[in-house]
Amino acid sequence: MSWPGLETVKAKILSERLLGNFNNVTRTWYYLKVYEKHPELAWSLLAHLVSRNAGYQMSDLKRFEYWKTFINGAAQPPISEPFRTILKEALDHFETVEIQSIFAFLETGNYLIYHDVCPQLEAYDWAKQYPDHADELFDMLISPPFDCDRFIRDKWKEFYHNAKSQGWYPEWWFEPAVERHSFALIINEQNQIEDRLVHDPHNRYLGKLGAVIGPQRIIELIGSRGKTKLLFPVAKSLSDSSPDHLLIYTVDDFSTLGSRIDTGRDLFVGLFKQTDLQRNLIERWVMSHPLHMGTRTNYNPLNYSTDFSALWPGGQTFSPPVIQTSTSSHGWPRFPGATLRYAHLHLKPVPLPISVMDRSGADVLRWLSTPSSPKPLVSTPLSEQDEIFL
Repeated sequence: MSWPGLETVKAKILSERLLGNFNNVTRTWYYLKVYEKHPELAWSLLAHLVSRNAGYQMSDLKRFEYWKTFINGAAQPPISEPFRTILKEALDHFETVEIQSIFAFLETGNYLIYHDVCPQLEAYDWAKQYPDHADELFDMLISPPFDCDRFIRDKWKEFYHNAKSQGWYPEWWFEPAVERHSFALIINEQNQIEDRLVHDPHNRYLGKLGAVIGPQRIIELIGSRGKTKLLFPVAKSLSDSSPDHLLIYTVDDFSTLGSRIDTGRDLFVGLFKQTDLQRNLIERWVMSHPLHMGTRTNYNPLNYSTDFSALWPGGQTFSPPVIQTSTSSHGWPRFPGATLRYAHLHLKPVPLPISVMDRSGADVLRWLSTPSSPKPLVSTPLSEQDEIFL
């Protein structure tokens, strides 16, 4: 194939970024497609799994918002006792605007990460097709309209040339270079949201919802009491892809850049570097259940349901899809960026305030190394699974 030219490549990457950044479902699907095509990019599998969790949490928030509507008597028919008391006690510490703000925070953070990393993943794909233009493609990333951090541009160049010389790391789980590059991507993605979302006093991306309660309150709600948990289904066997149990990771602290990076490093090691069997069973479940819609019925249809009647306490728990589907109208908007609440995401992006390499106190060398004592994931049977989020 002849080289199409850099401007043509840019246009194709911009189109791919726009198509993939509609919502949680499209982002989650994209990360899995990248991993299937380039398995040496193990970060993409981790991103897929974490993005699934964001969808589950958004589904929980939608259920909470419905519950609030019934508790406040705004829905007909009004909810009767003892259900009203049960729901009020469960959600009394939440205001509706707080529920909406947490959703906006999750949607915005994942939007920003995808907006930055999609061109990087696409540039790698193009570089494998046109190796003579590899450096040109990666240099393209730090210029408009992509404006990636020069830190991650340099890491992509290093990884690409090493991977090419090693046959693209067919057994990537043994390769320190794959782990190191995955950690570099984790560092980069968390730096993307540090000053533009997590600690932005101007709420430039969080918008009006952030101005109402402030990002620090949102972070407090997400990370308080150690109740924010990430879950990862594990298949019963290589021949039976139905989920056997969950691996649970409890997020202790979401407020600092270092703590979020450490969470990503813990997850990479805990999911992919323990045993070959565990890694293969996690991948077996993912590949056999590629259609992520946000609902927890994806991994536990026994205890969760998309049926609206499951809103009432007792029996199955209501877990709506993140976006509207042909069979359910109980999800979030199909294209959040096209709605008034999230239109600001698609306006002119806020420039990255500071490179990782220029950030005071950044412990990049430690962050790029294998954690000395990673926090373990806890194996939990599906039958014992309680509410995960909040």
